[in-house]
Amino acid sequence: MVESIVGGPATAWPRVILDFLFARPTDRSLMASTTLAAFFFGNNVPCALALPLLELCMDLNNSDPFLQAVYDLYNAWANTATTTRVCAFYDVRLAHHRWLNAPYGPHTAIDPAEGPTGSVLLGFERRPDNVAMRTRLFYARVMNHVF
Repeated sequence: MVESIVGGPATAWPRVILDFLFARPTDRSLMASTTLAAFFFGNNVPCALALPLLELCMDLNNSDPFLQAVYDLYNAWANTATTTRVCAFYDVRLAHHRWLNAPYGPHTAIDPAEGPTGSVLLGFERRPDNVAMRTRLFYARVMNHVF
């Protein structure tokens, strides 16, 4: 379900997203929560779907502070009325970075050309633990109907 909303299979998502979900699931940093929340929020994934996905992929319990941080970011971005560009995200359908920009709707860009530029590494990196990460993705798809 999340893959269809985002607009592509998880194997075509930016590598940084896959790393936070599968390679470094113990990373509870502000960077991890902001990057994941921006990616899912910007790609129109409802919070009610994003949180269970994070819970499953990162092996969290439903009261983990990381999930609350993601929820708080979703809430702030959906309800803020400022004109600042609060965060960039990678739009899978457009294959381009965009800005979360509240005054023009909950997550639209003023101009996609204004987003961060440069190539974006997609999919799993070729390394020895790649098989383990792909296995975790397959398990998440089978066990969680949200994916």
